[in-house]
Amino acid sequence: MNVWGLVFAVFVPAMAVLMFAFSWLSHATVRRTIGSKHRALEEIHLTNKVPSFWTDKYDRKLHALGQAGTDARAASEWTRRKRNKVLSKLDGLIGYTQRTKLVAEEEVRLVLLDALHMLRAEWQER
Repeated sequence: MNVWGLVFAVFVPAMAVLMFAFSWLSHATVRRTIGSKHRALEEIHLTNKVPSFWTDKYDRKLHALGQAGTDARAASEWTRRKRNKVLSKLDGLIGYTQRTKLVAEEEVRLVLLDALHMLRAEWQER
């Protein structure tokens, strides 16, 4: 078998598999990123609350601290971290909602932004 035969028998199929794998991985990453933003927007719109998947980690930690009877300073620190994380996520979601082309109608965008701003103001006061 000559060199060109080896190239076509090994290199070309290997490159095709790598291209397919990277294409699938990039689509999965985009789907996950955009999907989580749209799930968060939907949950905020339906419940007027932040998505539970944003706060679950902090809620579990605060529950564990309450069960252990630790000092209030540790609970206060975790509450502050939770608040900062939610505010950061809300800021990111507000920016995404303002610039995305995946919200078809401007009226829907304004409703979503109003809900996000009200929720952010509520969390800012906490």
